[in-house]
Amino acid sequence: MTSLNDPLVSARDVGRAYSGPALAAYLQWVRSEVECYSIDFVLFIDPSCGWVRPVSQAFPAANELWIHGSEGRLRLAELSHSMIEEGLVSLAVGFHGLNAREVFAKFGMATPADHVLSDLGLTDDRRFGFGQEELTHRFIRAFKWEFFRVANRTRSELFSLLARAGLRPGMQVALVGMGWTVDLVDSCERVMRSMLDVNVQGFGFLLTEAEEKRARDSRFFFKSFLAQGNLPAPVATRLAGRLDLLADTLLPPTAHAGKTEVRADVSAALAEGIADHAATLAGQGRLAGSVRPLLNLVGAEDDAPARQLLGLPAQAHA
Repeated sequence: MTSLNDPLVSARDVGRAYSGPALAAYLQWVRSEVECYSIDFVLFIDPSCGWVRPVSQAFPAANELWIHGSEGRLRLAELSHSMIEEGLVSLAVGFHGLNAREVFAKFGMATPADHVLSDLGLTDDRRFGFGQEELTHRFIRAFKWEFFRVANRTRSELFSLLARAGLRPGMQVALVGMGWTVDLVDSCERVMRSMLDVNVQGFGFLLTEAEEKRARDSRFFFKSFLAQGNLPAPVATRLAGRLDLLADTLLPPTAHAGKTEVRADVSAALAEGIADHAATLAGQGRLAGSVRPLLNLVGAEDDAPARQLLGLPAQAHA
């Protein structure tokens, strides 16, 4: 196993020896669950599952689809014409600390010209948050129809994909995400069920204890590959405090736009290492993986070597 104490180790090595095996194990688990529950179609949400894709492509399955949808765009897609302004006011809770340019990035939208933002007082130094309600409402009033067009396009693209694939009412569908909350899968389920009356089951990589409770109370069945409550207490505590490190080893930057602190070159090297591992598995002709190396990496008592290698800021140990 690659050691992070080796001065020659690279981010590509991390992708190959830690991220790749964990993603392969996750895909292996998802497929076993799909078989167990007699699922008709599996929908991987991209970019959240973007780094699972090389492993999936090495071992293609006919019933797997990839749908594009960030949490922001899917939450937008839930909004109807008559509810767009009210809905954006609700979503604005998630704007806290962001400027207008960063909000557009959060929803995967093109940013208007600088002079347009400047004329509205939405310069980069003006951030949404407490005490900035007038700024928030000005932003929403000015751009609500741009947001609505994105919502419409997201719904249309999703419906076209599902129709071409042959999804029909009554089918069993799995929605697969990678994050630590049920939010992404929940938003996707709402949008999809507004189009087709299908039975949805959700799958995720890891849920924190709070999210496990939310999953139990959700409208649909949701299961995680790793449940924090089933991990050794010290490891679970450390993981809960190091979700940034876990995210940056498992999620492409586009899956957490505006949140990741990993450099673009580091992310590219991680992706290359994951592709290397997928190629190795393909050469062996067997889909197999293990999450243990990654848990040892992220849940180690000292996470400084991993953070240093990925260029993340040091953090007090849990």
